[in-house]
Amino acid sequence: MPSTNTPKRVIKVIVAAAQNNAIGRNSDIPWQLKNELAYFTKMTRTIKLPKDLQKENNQVTKDATYVYFGDKKKRVLNACIMGRRSWESIPLKFRPLNHRYNIVLTSNKDLLAKENSPLVAQAKDLDEALQLIDELNNNSHSDIYIQDVFAIGGHGVYKASMESPNQVELFLTRVQFPEADSCDTFFPEINSNIFSRQSFEALQERVPFEIQKGVVQENGLQYEYQLFLKS
Repeated sequence: MPSTNTPKRVIKVIVAAAQNNAIGRNSDIPWQLKNELAYFTKMTRTIKLPKDLQKENNQVTKDATYVYFGDKKKRVLNACIMGRRSWESIPLKFRPLNHRYNIVLTSNKDLLAKENSPLVAQAKDLDEALQLIDELNNNSHSDIYIQDVFAIGGHGVYKASMESPNQVELFLTRVQFPEADSCDTFFPEINSNIFSRQSFEALQERVPFEIQKGVVQENGLQYEYQLFLKS
């Protein structure tokens, strides 16, 4: 089985932020952009296997990908790492995020006490979450293998991910939002000495489906899909 014991795993930070880096208002997303939300869902759900996992006996359906490691069949999922508030902001009927491995960062041991889904786990911080993923991937008895790791919010998770020693790919949807000043939650400042914006072509290479180049118009707002990489 491929080993994931590496101190520099790629963390894919994915966020929609206004021109002032606003990402939330009153514990909710401050805009309604159906297509942008679909981009987030498809990005975090789609499995893009590396060459060493592309095998003839793989089983791929619309909603699931299975890979054999020897005689052991494992379901391949992407992990979504989030904070407690982000977890609690997801409506109950959509929790946990389906077809993804949900990791909630919290010190509250009782937060997930009533969760019985095998696709939900808890960690105290980002490092413990990444360690959990490594242990899961290297456990020969596990039925799950984690492919991509996404940091999906909120501010604390984003900050820890951006400042971590890991490789970071920032998938930013920059939203031009007239009411941005009324928001109360913000994405960390993007340090231009560390992160550099990439071309649309570089972004499209990393997105496993076709996206629109340039400004997108939706629901009276404009936004653009962007990619930043750590230098």
